[in-house]
Order: sequence, then C-alpha cells, then structure tokens
Amino acid sequence: MKLWQKLIYIVLCVIIILPITACDTNQESAAGERVVPPERQYTFWIKTGDRQFTDYGESPGIQYLETLSYGIDEKGNEKYLDLSFIQPVSGSEADNFNTLIATGDYMDVMDLSAYSGKAIDLYEDGVALDITEYVEKYMPNYMVFLDAHPDLKATATNIIDGERRFIQIFNYSDVPPDMWGGFHYRRDWIVKYGKNPLDGSAFSGAYARSNPDGTPNIDSWEDNVVFPSGNPDPIYISDWEWMFGVFDLAMADLGITDGYCMSLYYPGFIATGDLMSGFGGGNNSWYKTEDNQIVFGGTSDTFRTYLQAMNTWYKNGWIDTAFPEHTADVFYIIDKTKIFSGKVGLWWGSAYALGGRIANPDDPFLDGFVGYAAPQPINDVYGSEAQQNKMPNAMLTNSQEGLPYIVTSSIEGKDVETLFTFLDHMYSLDGALVRNFGLTKEQYELTRNEFMTENGMTEGSYTQVVDPDGVTRYQIYPDIISRGLNVGVGAIRLPGLELFSLNSKAGNDKGYNDSFVRWMMYENTATLPMSFTNLLSGEDSKTYAKVSTSIYEFMNKNVPPFIKGAKDPFNDEDWEAFSKAMYKYDPNRVTVIFQELADVMYGK
Repeated sequence: MKLWQKLIYIVLCVIIILPITACDTNQESAAGERVVPPERQYTFWIKTGDRQFTDYGESPGIQYLETLSYGIDEKGNEKYLDLSFIQPVSGSEADNFNTLIATGDYMDVMDLSAYSGKAIDLYEDGVALDITEYVEKYMPNYMVFLDAHPDLKATATNIIDGERRFIQIFNYSDVPPDMWGGFHYRRDWIVKYGKNPLDGSAFSGAYARSNPDGTPNIDSWEDNVVFPSGNPDPIYISDWEWMFGVFDLAMADLGITDGYCMSLYYPGFIATGDLMSGFGGGNNSWYKTEDNQIVFGGTSDTFRTYLQAMNTWYKNGWIDTAFPEHTADVFYIIDKTKIFSGKVGLWWGSAYALGGRIANPDDPFLDGFVGYAAPQPINDVYGSEAQQNKMPNAMLTNSQEGLPYIVTSSIEGKDVETLFTFLDHMYSLDGALVRNFGLTKEQYELTRNEFMTENGMTEGSYTQVVDPDGVTRYQIYPDIISRGLNVGVGAIRLPGLELFSLNSKAGNDKGYNDSFVRWMMYENTATLPMSFTNLLSGEDSKTYAKVSTSIYEFMNKNVPPFIKGAKDPFNDEDWEAFSKAMYKYDPNRVTVIFQELADVMYGK
C-alpha cells in the first residue's frame, strides 16, 4: 500500500470509529461548575509541560478535552473526566520519577522519557499494568493505526508468559516525520567554481524570490547545476568526489589553507549508518535485513568498503586531518568554528545553515554562501558489484514511534473504560487535531480559555490552508508561532497521534521544503528501533550493553587508523586482524539474542 493510500485509509478509519459526543447546551453552560466524580479524575506525570503554564491543565487543549463526554454511565449520564498534571522542576526529572516509583506515590499515567529502565521492569515491579484488555476493547483508533503499520505493531507489545501483551502506549506519527538535519554542502561553490560535466559550460544561479521588504528570500536559490550522474543533486559517490574537486578549486582561489572538503565524526563513522549504508546497506552495528534477519555489520563488506573510500578521501586531502581530535563535538556540528567561517565544503548538520542563513557579504569566505541539503549517497565507485548501486537503508531518521506511556496500578478502583476511551480519542482525527494544533473558534467558545483570551486567540489557534502541492492541511496562525505560543495551544504532552502529514508547510519557501525531501529520500528499514531493543530480558539486555560498549570502544580506537593510513582497509591481512580482534568481544552472542527476539516479534 502506498504511503498516501495508507494515510487516507487511516484517516477514514479514525473518522468513523468512536465519535466523541460534545456537551449539550445545559451542560456547556455549567461546564465550569461540573463536579467530576473521583473515579474519573485522572493524574498524569509528564516530564515537560509548557513554559506558558505553571499547571499544564490550564492549556487550551486540555480544558477543551474536559468538555467532551466519553460515554454514558449506567444511569444514562454523560461521562466527563478531570485531568491533573504533575511535572517536575527542570533538572530534577529523573530523580522525581524514580522517587515516585520508589515511594509508590505515582500517577495514573506516566511518560517514560525520564526513566532509564524499561516498561517491562515497571511491569514486573507491579507499577505498570497489563492493559491489553483495555487497549483491545476501548482503543479501536489505536488498534486501526497499528494494523496499518505492521512494523510498529510488532514492537508495540511485550512478550509476557509467551503472549503478546500491551504494557505501554506509544505516541505515533501518521507518517515518518521530516528529518531535522543531514548532509549539507556549499552549493554556491559548485555554481561559482564548477563546470557542467556534460558539456563544460559554466553554471549560474540566483535567488528567485524576494521578501516583502525587497530583500532576497534566502531559501529561494535556483541554479542550473548538473552533477556527473546527470542529476541536479549529488546522488552517487562519484558525484561527491567530483564535488570535492570543485571544493579544492574554491579553497585554492579563496586562499583557505586551514579548511577541508568534508568533516568526519571523530570515530570515523556515524553509528546510525549515515553515508556508510550507501556502500552496500546496513551499518557497523546490528541491523535487520528486509526479511528480518539480524546482521552484525562491524566486519561486513559494507563497512570495509566504506573505510576504503574514507581512506582514499583522506589520502586525497578531502577529509579534515584532525578529525579524531574533535572528541567533544557531536556529529551534527563538528568543528563549528570552521563551518561558520565558511571553510568547510560538506558536513552533517541541522537546518541552521540551509540557504543563505550564514551568508555574510563582509566576509570573503561567507560572501554568497548557499547551503544545500544532500541525500545519502549511493556508492558506485568502491568495492565489488555487491557493494555498489545499493540504496541506503540505515541512517539517522525521526521515527514514527514516539514517547511511551504506562498506566499504573494507581488507576485501580477508577473508571478504566472512560480513561482508555479518552486515550483512544487522541488517536482519532478530532483528538489529534486538538493535540497538535489547538482549538477552532467554536471549541474556544466552549472553554473561553484564559490563555487564549489574554493572547487574542478568540478566532481559534489554527486554520486550513491549501499547500503548494494542492493538499489541504492545517496551520497554526503565523502570529501565534511568531510569539512562541504555538506549543501551548494544544495538548502535545498527552499520548496520541502526531499529524505530520497534515501539518502545512505553506509558510516555508519551496527551497526549504525541498531540503527535507532530500534528507528523506531513502527509507530507513535496517535500523533496530528502540522499542525492539527495549524488549530484551534483563540478562540479555546486560549482555547487549556489555558487548556493544566494548565493541564501540574498540572501533573508536581502531577505525581512525584505517582512514588515516596507519592500517590499510584494502589489505586483507590488516582487515582480517581487525575482524579477529573484534570477534574477541563475541558480537555473535548479541546477534543470536536479537535474532531470537526478531523471530518472535516480526515472525520468521
């Protein structure tokens, strides 16, 4: 099923399942005076609230959700609920969570973002409940979503006494969220110093659109660049190598003697598989194949071929010679001083440098700067045929799977039907709209929420707009966003569905939106999700932690010499010695553990 077809299927399903009844007129007029019985007063522990509210229960989304009825009781009365929130002081989240668990003074629903353990640990300690019966009976929207996403469904449950059981509820995104970063490169250098590899002609480019004040729109850059592959983007490793040659010309012309073509993370690789997986698939850790076979990639042909390329690039002077020294830098902002000085041609970073954001006409190295997003590249140069022309399948991406929540034994004696009916509402279209975008004008009228009134949101917080691609989506009013109030208008701290597919991008220039398309050109199918690794039992989890820590420490020490030339990745003897030393840590132990788990969760 194609992505758009799946989305339509989900939306239709959630619209028709379990409609939530609004209050009748008399009940609306008395909403502020309604007394909710104790069995329908529910407490939530959330790691983060919103800076706009001392009490997250004051947010517009929460107050509106409390005006809705979630069923009829045995006397024929509407069932309303009351939500209260506990959020720790910033910096004390983990201590607060652990203290509540230790003292038994926990909330009915708790997010696990501050917990270092796993949901199964809390279940075995009697804190988290087995909620299978309630999820299956009262959460049809949640189940419809899982049925439409079998990979997510596979790890939504835990195996308890040989059976799949729900002991946590996940936030999910309706589609994979846009990635917040990826590879960047100096597009302006390509335009100025490159030549069309097909006919030798010069390139040209300029900003195509202006802002209302007449200044150039820094995301509207357009040009006629063509790479050796014939594409307007660097799709292949051969495109990257051609690009590095252009960067050499640029730095020579500008007199940059302390710059370099490409920054590299200090271990010599990004463990998620970025750049690496284009050399045959997978990463240098444990990953799964299309048929759910678990593979350890630390001694694979993919990793060796990747190192052969990095070794060659280093010899050619394309990689920062001091890359192993940047141990304090995170992978997405390595040697930021040089990046912001305009001395680096390609790097992994967030959206901070897209377009003309760091251009500076008073600095010769930043004058005319245009940053472009590059897709994960496909190897067409190094290694055997098996390592070439394979689409990348492992890289850092935002998962559709989000924060998990548990329902605790504190709920015992309360109305679980109403609670789970409410939780399920947050996975319906109506509930998800409130969660993500806040209130319409009509919904505001029901609550007269103080925050919205004081901030001039009497017309509601969002509207529908038609995006440039012709799809009607939802958009929080720009003035709300510009005032930094957009997070507070909904109910984003509740479990529920993220509507990324329906979040309008009409406020962004096409050039900016296209960057995220490039970063998400390939689907990440190989990475083992956290919900999978968190299913390991206590002893298996300890084994995984011990083995993986030892292996990463070994790699961090022994991979850079292959890149810098002290060892030769083209030499069989050197590679076999590396592999033999690696296997002293017995990665196969973890491979077997993961494969047994994958056979259960994903099926043989």
